[in-house]
Parts: sequence; structure tokens; C-alpha cells
Amino acid sequence: MKLKKSLKQNHDVTVAISDLSKFSIDQLKRHVKSSETDFCLRGMIFWDLVDTRLDCSVKLPLSDILFVKDYANPPENVLRKIVEKYNTLDDLKLLLKFPVLLSITDTHGNLLLHKCAKKGWSHRKLFHSFIIEGINNNVGSENGIGGLLVKNKVGVTPLSIFFSFVVGQNNCCNKKWEEFCSIIRTSFIQYHSLHKETEYPFSDSNESIPFLHSLLNFNCPLGIINRILDNYPKKELISCDRFGRTPLCIAVSNFNISNYLVFRLIQMCPDAALLYDKSGNLPLHHAILSGTHADAFYMDRISLITTMSPKALEKQNSSHKLFPFMLAALNRESKSFEDSCNTTDNIYRLLRSVPWIIGKI
Repeated sequence: MKLKKSLKQNHDVTVAISDLSKFSIDQLKRHVKSSETDFCLRGMIFWDLVDTRLDCSVKLPLSDILFVKDYANPPENVLRKIVEKYNTLDDLKLLLKFPVLLSITDTHGNLLLHKCAKKGWSHRKLFHSFIIEGINNNVGSENGIGGLLVKNKVGVTPLSIFFSFVVGQNNCCNKKWEEFCSIIRTSFIQYHSLHKETEYPFSDSNESIPFLHSLLNFNCPLGIINRILDNYPKKELISCDRFGRTPLCIAVSNFNISNYLVFRLIQMCPDAALLYDKSGNLPLHHAILSGTHADAFYMDRISLITTMSPKALEKQNSSHKLFPFMLAALNRESKSFEDSCNTTDNIYRLLRSVPWIIGKI
């Protein structure tokens, strides 16, 4: 009724709501053109009609909506309904050609990439194409990787959905796994080519991309990283990116990553805890310099690393020749007396574990 009233006010351009389901796009265009309104107003009326028409049970051909010549730039409410209603494989192939739709979400927060991921492994090439187009159009902004890591309203990413088809019921053959890694790896390469100003974890050559480094650096869902570690070669856990960082080095510096994952990385490859990066720091040094000493999560992480790799407590960083307890003292940021006490406790806890290093200063 609201639409009918609106149209009556615009030079009697009227369409009965009950009959709207019978109208094609061409019929709507002819009906609007028959009015005496100006062109801009006709465009508004036309898309208002299309918006209401999309609510009808009889679907309009998608190509008719997308290739309207007279009235370009459909409003966001129309775009949102298109994303909501057109979900077949043929629809997705057509929608891919319209970049403006790639960042639009439906009522559940799903991008077109979420919908494509649900089509399964057999449509992996289309999934990859959506990622690349998303990256080219900055879907998900800085850390979205073309929408790959964008969460819907229940916290699920397209990567999580797609990954479930790769490893379904613990049945993941080597060929499928390698192809999955290739899709994600080339997506990160494309992202890097458009964001060269960012501190990217890959090597200078694209021939050997440290896959796990990239997932850790861009906050990939932790459940996926844990599943990836089940299949990940242990020798790759000491591989380095162009900054000389191992996966463990990246993980300890990122407080979006759980301490359980840090524990697992050290457990799988204890040697990584004693490998310096190009800045001359061990993973323990990075962990100390990355957090706030008064934070319990931070203190637990430091304790975890020192418990599993006590030798790291005796290692100086190469750049300033400072032991871990000295780095903690330099990095102290206390906003209250309680924080100051916690910070001091953390410094002396690091020193008490290896009191003999005082003689090395």
C-alpha cells in the first residue's frame, strides 16, 4: 500500500501490488516511461518497483535486472535482495561479473563468497575467482583478503566453509590438500601485489610461499590452523619468511592467537623457540615486546614459552644484547599501582628462573 500511495503521488504512475508479480523488467520500464515524470524520478520509481517485485514468489530473470540499460546504479536495498534471493550456481557465475555486489551481505551477513563456498569442492575454480575479484575490489578491507576471512553473523568465514569440504570427516587426500593450499596461497599473493606497502610475511620470491606464516599473520580461524597442523610437515615449522620469522615467531607476536596454538607449535618443533629472526630476536623476545605486562593472557604466554623452552631465558637479543628480563623492564607500561606490581613481578619471575645470568651482564 505504501508503494501504491507513493506512485499515485508521482503523476498517477500506479501499479496494483496484487498484479506486480506478472510484470517483467521491460514491462516495468515501459510503465514508468509512460509517466510524465522527469528522468531521475522515473529511475527512483523504477527501482522502487523492482524492489517490491523481488518480494514476489515468481522470480525475475537475474540477467534482466543486472543489465538494465536505462536506469543504472540500483540502490543498495535492491542489491541486497539480489544477493539474498539468487543463489544457484548459474546465478553466482553471473553475479561475479558485477563487482558492486561482492561486498553486499544478505540478512545473515553472508557475502556471495560465503554462498559460493557452500557449493563445495567441485566448484573450487569459481570460489577462487570470487576471492581474486574480491581482493581486486577490496572486499573485507585490509584484513578481509577479498572476503575470505570475513565473518557472517554467526562468526563463520568463507574459508571455514570451504575448508570443511576439503577435510570432510578426516578424509583429505594429498592432491586435494595441495590444491587447497595453492588456492589460498595464490590468493595471498594477489593480495600482496595490491598491498605492497604492508609488512607482508612472504619471501621476496613467489616461488616458495610459507603458507602457515600467511594464515597466522592474517588471523585465519584458529580451528582451521589446528587442522592444518595435523597435515603440516614438521620441517616447515622452522622455515622462515623474508623477515627470518618462523611460524612460532609470528604466533607469539599476535595476541589474537590462542596460547594453545603457541603450545602446539613449540611441542611440534621445540627448536623453533631458539631460532633468531633477522631482527636478532627469539620468539620469547617478540612475545615480551608485543604485549602488556599487566595482562594475564600475556603473562601466561611468557610462562608457557619459558616452561617449554627454558634455554630461551639465557639468550640475549642480537641487536641490543639484552636478556629477556631486561627487555621486560624496558617494555613496562603501567597505568596503575596494581599494574606496576604485576609488571615488576613478571620481570623478577624471568630473572629468578636464571639468576646466574647476572654474572654475564
